[in-house]
Amino acid sequence: MIEVFSEEELELLDKLHVVLSSHDASKGISFRCANAIATYLQNIPFQNNHTYMISREEGFDLQIKQRVLTKIRGTEMMVGPLLSEEAKRGATLVPLLQSALANRVSTFEHSLAYIREKRRELELYGYAK
Repeated sequence: MIEVFSEEELELLDKLHVVLSSHDASKGISFRCANAIATYLQNIPFQNNHTYMISREEGFDLQIKQRVLTKIRGTEMMVGPLLSEEAKRGATLVPLLQSALANRVSTFEHSLAYIREKRRELELYGYAK
């Protein structure tokens, strides 16, 4: 299934894995997760005029949001640095999803909005679920 991904997509998945696992060794992008993303991308349905119902870029973004970002939970101390918009405290998701590499894959509009929601939860409740 790995052949479904472009070089940029694979490189981005690898960098996402490094960022996630550097904050929590039990987090990251497993082969099973990558396989599920590949299956999703292969099965995006066509409309009547033979165009995809959603673009590959949006599909990739939605999968990162649904399969990867939903696993990020915890207190400000646990996940705050990971969700930070500032890269000064080490590897964080926002700068990675706004990088030149990421922009060649998708705009990550859904994923970045979801990260903002998680940051808001941390500010309001001290916990992101």
